[in-house]
Amino acid sequence: MTRSDDDALHWAGDEDAELAPGWKPVGEPALVQQAPDEPDEPAMSATTLVLFGVFAGVFLLYSAGWALSALQPGPAFADPVAQVMYDVGRWLAVVSAPLWFACVLLLARGRARLWWLLAGVLVLAPLPFVFEGGLA
Repeated sequence: MTRSDDDALHWAGDEDAELAPGWKPVGEPALVQQAPDEPDEPAMSATTLVLFGVFAGVFLLYSAGWALSALQPGPAFADPVAQVMYDVGRWLAVVSAPLWFACVLLLARGRARLWWLLAGVLVLAPLPFVFEGGLA
């Protein structure tokens, strides 16, 4: 059996369909399917993208409002568990607006996104910040 220097540049069976002695082909060649050219979801319009930006800004301001409210001294509870739960609740309120925005973008589709974001604007408003006059 003689080998040339070019044998190192080829895989066995590149040129011919014959296999080495003692080997036999098994199965059929696999069919490769092309990826669809069309995406599952149509592209968003410019107006929708601007609305998402406006909602993101509103939720960012809401988070800042909740943070300013959370930094204010709260009531002192006699029970340490109640005090910890109150403090945890205040800081969960700070992250609720960005979390709502992220969840809506990940889970909702189509026009439902805008409706869920609008619902979040109504539900997550930092009312302690608004009613107490900010940093008063």
